[in-house]
Amino acid sequence: MPYLPLTLFEQYLLHEDQPGYPSRIVQELQFNGSVNREYFEKSVHEITAMHPLLTATVEKRSFRSPHWRIDDSSTFPIHWHEHGPHSFRPELKRFDITKEVSGELHVIESNDRWTLLLNISHVICDGVASSALLQDILLAYDNRFGKVHHIPSPIPELLPHRSKFGLSISKKIALLPAQVTGLIIAATLAQRRISPLNPAPLEYPEQPDPEGRQNVVSKYLDQSRFDQFQKLTKTSGKSLNDHCLAFLHSAIGTWRNRNGVGSPEDWIRISVPKNLRSKSDLHLPACNVISITPIDRQSKGLSNRERLLRRAHEDMTFIKKGMLSLTFLALLWIHRLRPNGIRKMSHRNICRTTAVLSNIGRVFPLSPLLDENQKLHIENATLEKTITVAPIRPQTQTTLLLSIYGGELCMDLNFDPLALNREKAEELLDDFLAEFKSTLTRETTQPREN
Repeated sequence: MPYLPLTLFEQYLLHEDQPGYPSRIVQELQFNGSVNREYFEKSVHEITAMHPLLTATVEKRSFRSPHWRIDDSSTFPIHWHEHGPHSFRPELKRFDITKEVSGELHVIESNDRWTLLLNISHVICDGVASSALLQDILLAYDNRFGKVHHIPSPIPELLPHRSKFGLSISKKIALLPAQVTGLIIAATLAQRRISPLNPAPLEYPEQPDPEGRQNVVSKYLDQSRFDQFQKLTKTSGKSLNDHCLAFLHSAIGTWRNRNGVGSPEDWIRISVPKNLRSKSDLHLPACNVISITPIDRQSKGLSNRERLLRRAHEDMTFIKKGMLSLTFLALLWIHRLRPNGIRKMSHRNICRTTAVLSNIGRVFPLSPLLDENQKLHIENATLEKTITVAPIRPQTQTTLLLSIYGGELCMDLNFDPLALNREKAEELLDDFLAEFKSTLTRETTQPREN
């Protein structure tokens, strides 16, 4: 398998990588304790060798779709730094995926702490896959101290099927009516002029690449409150994702009103990445198996929280039943019919979405390394905190990534410094967090019927 065609979504991500806006995922794991360099490097090489795309490059061919060029002789880079984890930030490389391995690991050591940073092109894999990759590296590392953890074995031969999503021909035929409906809806959405979070110039100047957490703010919903909130979702019949979608729309409305931004007629779009993995994809190597679903609301309706939650639940249920997340991939296929169609779509000088909301769920679900408090332990080290930075693009000024670790809901907001400063980004994330707290307060103080 020396050559492998890029999927439609991989081609889209390839063109999303633009000056000042690298299409990459950065994950940071902060440990208490120490790390054994020799064992860790061997573990990294053992695991990354199982995933062909980690060391592959993209080859653009004339009159043909781009292909992955698999290179089994390349290794995944590891950089070691002897500095205090909180005072030193390594330079994160801006990759040219047509020429080089487009991922790297940084390990920052001090006497009693160490930090692991993964910097990887989004063209290679999504956040679910990068989290699984880090978990397998940690399992392999712990095994070198005499442990016997099972590590799933990826099957590289499945990579050509990574865009089939476990759908049989009969299932695809059954989904056709829903997909036609999805394309009709998409045609309507395409006519809307989407408003950015904060007015910004349409012509963005080239800027230095953001380095790690430089343009990221993080908040946490503590374990006690998150446990309460999960109980609330079970009794309400609305999922965590339903609530988060409604909360982000509401928070954007609150933030814009406070800052005097926009008008009541503005359309606010939140794009939600959707994991499309099926049971048949369990042994896929690291790659992208996702799509995107846009959810629109008008500014004048962002203060009605009950309606926002009801609409979020209705929309997400409708999307799930009809697998309308596939509609975006169908649109990419249509754009690909014209020369450079996907690139032209990606580089349109407009605001395509106000914000992105991504929920990768539990960072290390069902890991044997987790204790009763959902904290991960390896030899001589405990994982205390995780931070994940999802990419932004011109005009899409914020990306909010949610994850669950140690029983807490982690919220990492990547923001565009050309559109808002750190104080304003903190305000937006505070508004989002306040939605959880106010909902819990209302539920605990409202009178119960006898």
